[in-house]
Amino acid sequence: MIFSEDSRVKIPTILHLTRLGYKYLSLKDNTWNLDTNIFTDIFIKSITAINNDVSEEDAKRVLDEVSLSLDNEDLGKAFYKKLTQKSGVKLIDFENFENNTFNVVTELTYKKDEDEFRPDVILLINGMPLVFIEVKKPNNKDGVLAERKRIDTRFQNKKFKKFVNITQLMVFSNNMEYNDSSPLPIEGAFTGAEIDKKGILSKYKNGGILFLDEIQDLSKPLQRQLIQVLQTGEYHPLGASEPEKAIFKLIIASNIPFNKLSNDKLDSDFLDRTARFIVEIPPLRLCKDDLELYWKAVWKEVANFEDAPTIIWNKKIHHFLLNKELNGNFRDLQKLASYIIAFHYEYKKTDIAINKAIDEFNKWNNQLSKKRETHFVKNKTYNEIIAIFNKELAEWAIKEYRTKQNASKVLNRSKSMLSKDLSMDRLNK
Repeated sequence: MIFSEDSRVKIPTILHLTRLGYKYLSLKDNTWNLDTNIFTDIFIKSITAINNDVSEEDAKRVLDEVSLSLDNEDLGKAFYKKLTQKSGVKLIDFENFENNTFNVVTELTYKKDEDEFRPDVILLINGMPLVFIEVKKPNNKDGVLAERKRIDTRFQNKKFKKFVNITQLMVFSNNMEYNDSSPLPIEGAFTGAEIDKKGILSKYKNGGILFLDEIQDLSKPLQRQLIQVLQTGEYHPLGASEPEKAIFKLIIASNIPFNKLSNDKLDSDFLDRTARFIVEIPPLRLCKDDLELYWKAVWKEVANFEDAPTIIWNKKIHHFLLNKELNGNFRDLQKLASYIIAFHYEYKKTDIAINKAIDEFNKWNNQLSKKRETHFVKNKTYNEIIAIFNKELAEWAIKEYRTKQNASKVLNRSKSMLSKDLSMDRLNK
């Protein structure tokens, strides 16, 4: 066999990938989108297979969304978010990984206008070219370092933006053993990573306080690993041969009530070891005596730029906040303050700015409240709640079905009863 990149590196690479479950595809027998190099037929078939109730038309729309996200100037962050999202249409089935479609192709051209390059080996997952491998024959000059430099240059070309954004992993190999003594990656196989990124625990070699907010979002396996660090004062960084120290006091926080947090979200052992002192802080809606003080703090935070207006606070703002639920806590104060500043710049008058800001706040909060609408209202009696519900149901049915007579038939309720519902006659009894 001829001593070449193909015989010594590329072919062994492809054979190894097929043993791992990748199916080899010939470019002659397939089509793909030249703009993104996504194999559209494979993508549509795979997306409909791994998502329940997703049609081919739905999958085509998802493909359009993916293509649009790849056009961002964000180094692929928008696409990565789509790729790893846990809700909505899945691009990859991470829970049942074998359900995905794995293919390998070679010499696929990455082309935009007159500029192009061709990676040696490309890995497709559900038709998306997420990985490419550049191979060089053993003992080549400068090893894989030269190839990596070429890729650095290519990826600085704005024309290749979509290809850069979709690529999740680059591998360079000359099929040689690693040379651990070399300060630069010349022999072996390497990814494109060049810098060791310090983890969060590296800051605590000499003690400190680690604050973890929204602790319910930390997975239970990670909670259990954190227990080990708390017990031993040591952890093993990824790729390290020796442990490192991590000595800290842990404070965790959550916006979920403690009973729900302890029953559903936290590992029982983690909770037992961390919940030594529990402090429940009431929400802002239950602590309105100090609204003016809170407002000053929020204003200082929001109006922290040049030419920002001095603090705006009066009885109208105070009255408005006193009568609001403020389910967003300090975010609601920040939102209202931001609106007032924005409208103050536009109209230059405080009264107008406050009125416009309150209208804007109510508009968006009403939109959000529709998602969590309920008829179980505080300080209402049973009869009052039923009367409100019946009135709204009657109004909706008459509007939806055009006339009171049609609404009566649909609801199986007489017109006279609908009239009583509309007048909330139930409360007169």
